[in-house]
Amino acid sequence: MPDNSTNKNSLIDLLKSLWVNLNDLNRRKVQFLLVLMVISSFAEVLTLASVLPFLTVLANPSSIWENILIKKIFLIFGYQSADELVLPLTILFVITTFIAGFIRLMSYFLNVRVSADIGSYLSIEAYKRTLYQPYSFHFEFSSSSLISSLSRDINEIIYLVINPLLFLVGSLLVSFSIVITLFFINFRSAISTLFIVVFVYSVTTFIVKKSIRSISNKVVLLNRTLVKLMQESLASIRDVILGAKQSYYVENYARIDRKLRRLESFGTFLGAFPRLLVEPIGISLIAIVGYVQLQTSGIDKALPVLGALVIGATRFITVAQRIYEGYSQPSLSKGRLASVIRLIDLPLDNHFLGSIVPYCLKEKIEFRNVNFRYKDHLPKTINNLNFNILVGEKIGVIGKTGSGKSTLIDLIMGLIKPDSGEILIDNTNLYNPSSEEKIKCWQASITHVPQNIYLSDTSIVNNIAFGYLDDEINLDKVYYAAEQSRILDFIENLPEGINTIVGERGSRLSGGQKQRIAIARALYNDASFIVLDEATSALDSKTEDSIMKGLNLIDNSLTMIVVAHRLNSLKFCDRVIEIESGKLIEKTSNL
Repeated sequence: MPDNSTNKNSLIDLLKSLWVNLNDLNRRKVQFLLVLMVISSFAEVLTLASVLPFLTVLANPSSIWENILIKKIFLIFGYQSADELVLPLTILFVITTFIAGFIRLMSYFLNVRVSADIGSYLSIEAYKRTLYQPYSFHFEFSSSSLISSLSRDINEIIYLVINPLLFLVGSLLVSFSIVITLFFINFRSAISTLFIVVFVYSVTTFIVKKSIRSISNKVVLLNRTLVKLMQESLASIRDVILGAKQSYYVENYARIDRKLRRLESFGTFLGAFPRLLVEPIGISLIAIVGYVQLQTSGIDKALPVLGALVIGATRFITVAQRIYEGYSQPSLSKGRLASVIRLIDLPLDNHFLGSIVPYCLKEKIEFRNVNFRYKDHLPKTINNLNFNILVGEKIGVIGKTGSGKSTLIDLIMGLIKPDSGEILIDNTNLYNPSSEEKIKCWQASITHVPQNIYLSDTSIVNNIAFGYLDDEINLDKVYYAAEQSRILDFIENLPEGINTIVGERGSRLSGGQKQRIAIARALYNDASFIVLDEATSALDSKTEDSIMKGLNLIDNSLTMIVVAHRLNSLKFCDRVIEIESGKLIEKTSNL
């Protein structure tokens, strides 16, 4: 992933960056949730405060009636004795409990909903920024790390970062309210319980801090390795089957997956064990307090205090656990959070987002002293190249593997920028800083047909009209493009015609059929500039000749570059250029 320095930032820095990257709508949702959390904390106080009078009236109704203020209030409502207070106080306690429970329920629902909305926003934003990066970004960084961040990392930070953090904030408010209320009920017991809970969780946090950081980094690395292994094995499934390499991949997968699951399970244990430790201590403490109260105050006074302490301590331990999880789980997922932050921090070129009008070549493409190398320590792939391509020309490109043919094509298509020299489109520099949108307009006029065709697991019609919604597809253009690429006869003989599903990566088609569909896709896009990069290598000579003749007849203004190893494939070209070691060493006339 880009910018490894992000992983060195503290969790606080990453969370600040996360907040900055949220849009206004999601920030307002979080702010509304915080208001609801404050209300929820007051509801906790109300519930806990109502426990004491409720249990008191159950244990000794007359003790409540002795309170002058309470007696005057109930006399106003027509109650004449202490025994009559049991039913209304029970009803009041039940109503209070239900109100507090409903507020907690709504708070929990909105918490997970806001987490999901934030997660969705981050996922969309990360995916968008990844797709809108320049071509150089994608060949510099592995697809496995990008896929891991876009899928699993974002899913994990929803449940291990955003959710726990929102619960942490709410739990801090609720715990503060509970502690204050318990102080009024029984100060000594409250302070003892508070001390034990805080001590256990603080010591636990200090002990597991390094372990959590280590687990976080290892989990991210193992997950990416697992994704890479799956991609590699499935992409080369033919070689895996022919070479009987299944056991190699299964054994590696099992080794990595077991290690990953065990690390994740240990992280889960670290998040849960403080509560399992503090609960028996807390219960034992309350039992001791109850015994002392019983010996000194009697059952009538001890029971209400003990009941209130039990309920308050139980709620306090619950929220203390959420506070701990709000710290430990985001720390456990710091590596994942850093990966996602790096994606949503990627710059987004506004020129990529607006409507783009394809630029139609009017005169020529010109290379002037163009040089390019992929890394500073590597030799030049393109070395001081000078040549022209006139509008409507059909140019053939030949050269040995590694000679620079693909680099030349990428330069022409504006996918990579030359280190020096100029690429002129109709006498205007393609990389003119004052006209940055021109490169996107130029690319919109180009269709590239590679040797290794990607076909999506949809119908033939969707693959020809690639990137268009069903209601936007022009079927007449689909059939015309299929006819020109000499695939129409094959399609019409299929039971489902153009609605036939081609399978993943076109697995139900032959190599030649996939290439012809790819050429049909190029023709459907009405491109004024077509690059056939070994695009007819899987075709027989007769079909290849037929397609090339058809392309020559379509439009005289259609400019075409054909990359091939076979000179025979270039006989319809106006010129053939040969690339060797990044230099143009030969120009030949029409073959």
